[in-house]
Amino acid sequence: MNIKKLLIRALSGLVYVGIIVLCTLSGPVPVACLACLFALFACLELQNITYRLSIDEAFYDGLDLAGCVLLCLASWFYPIIFWLLIWFFRIVVQLYFGGKPIRDVSFSMMTQMYIALPLSIMVIIGRMFPQTTIVLAIFCFIWINDTGAFLTGSLFGRHKLFRSVSPKKTWEGFIGGVVFNLVAATLFCYFSNGFFCLPANIGIWLGLACLVTIVGTFGDLFESLIKRSLDIKDSGNIIPGHGGILDRIDSTLLVMPMAFIYLLFYRLMEQPDFLYRLVLTKVL
Repeated sequence: MNIKKLLIRALSGLVYVGIIVLCTLSGPVPVACLACLFALFACLELQNITYRLSIDEAFYDGLDLAGCVLLCLASWFYPIIFWLLIWFFRIVVQLYFGGKPIRDVSFSMMTQMYIALPLSIMVIIGRMFPQTTIVLAIFCFIWINDTGAFLTGSLFGRHKLFRSVSPKKTWEGFIGGVVFNLVAATLFCYFSNGFFCLPANIGIWLGLACLVTIVGTFGDLFESLIKRSLDIKDSGNIIPGHGGILDRIDSTLLVMPMAFIYLLFYRLMEQPDFLYRLVLTKVL
């Protein structure tokens, strides 16, 4: 890679990270806006690489995009009502416009469940805690895992992790990602001073770090499987040197639901009535 491409990759990566950091430091509404932005671009990329982004499919695509945005805002009461209406309308439209119902509705469901639902859960995680910095902690673990896996895989990688899906990933890289995240978790635990809204409990931090590493790897592999099945390298080119948004958030899409379950159990053990208060004060 030449110097110019390397600089472009570094600059675009900094902009991408900067946007996430700014939104996750600014509260639930900016995090929700970030989720909607990710959902829109990722959905468009998925429509494009599956050859659905066309005039013939424009009406279906528009409904899918609207559904993705509304589902991202589902932690508030009224957006989920409108999402249910959109989903009902999507089924009714299929009756009148024809096409291939199993293919068309299955694709609509995939965009909603694979892309929008995890991003809506990201918003919920931010609203579970006094500050949305917990979302930033999850992103940090994803980035640290990617960096650790790349460095150790490049230096020591010998044994393929999942050759048929991603030939470049190795067990050495995976272990490196785990080690990097465990070190990061230890530092966050003892030196973040509550910035990430988690207590200085090393068990909680190490558990979250391991979860992000393992689940994030599966998320990356699944998106690689999609691209391999379509014989493409990147989902898009919106981030120069990095590919598309879907390429950047592939780990995030699986990590957020699992992190939500992990953090929810932690909050319930800490405060047994937490779920009741969350619904009462944050949703209704």
